[in-house]
Amino acid sequence: MSKGRSLELYFVDGNPDGMQTAELFGWTGDVLLTPRTKIIQALQRNESSHTGVYVLLGENENGPLAYVGESEDIGNRLREHAKTKDWWELAVLISSAANNLHKAHVKYLESRLVEIALTVGKIKLENGNKPTRSSLSEAATANMEEFLDNLMIVLPALRIDVFLDKTADIKPAIIKSSQIENAPTFEIDSQK
Repeated sequence: MSKGRSLELYFVDGNPDGMQTAELFGWTGDVLLTPRTKIIQALQRNESSHTGVYVLLGENENGPLAYVGESEDIGNRLREHAKTKDWWELAVLISSAANNLHKAHVKYLESRLVEIALTVGKIKLENGNKPTRSSLSEAATANMEEFLDNLMIVLPALRIDVFLDKTADIKPAIIKSSQIENAPTFEIDSQK
């Protein structure tokens, strides 16, 4: 049986379309979503200097587009992408609050995120190649898979569905006509 989870979204500037952080209770992952218009402010935050993966989202003349990358300093890579990739409008920085992910961890995460995005096939990836998984111990691989499981809870809450195969989880509600006929009727009187 599935258990409930608690997710805290924080709107950094008070705007739901602005910079946001997401924390899943009991998970060490750190997720920062930022529009490109707030990239300078995002790069001033501690998590931007962490080792992690990132996802760029936007569109070009052919439609929606995404790019998945990894870096030992996410901020430095985003600075480069701000100069060389003009199509992206949103960046998601994914790291660990304690900054304890290392290069092999993030290469594994990058590879898995690209695999998932290609399998789901919702958005074209700008990635030129499919990164190979880094060699991790069995325990480290299990830890990164659990990290990904948690990430797949957080990203849809931030309206990032590049990695979400909605067809697998949707179970349509069936409403019987007898339920509609027997439903209570309410009246609102606004004259008082």
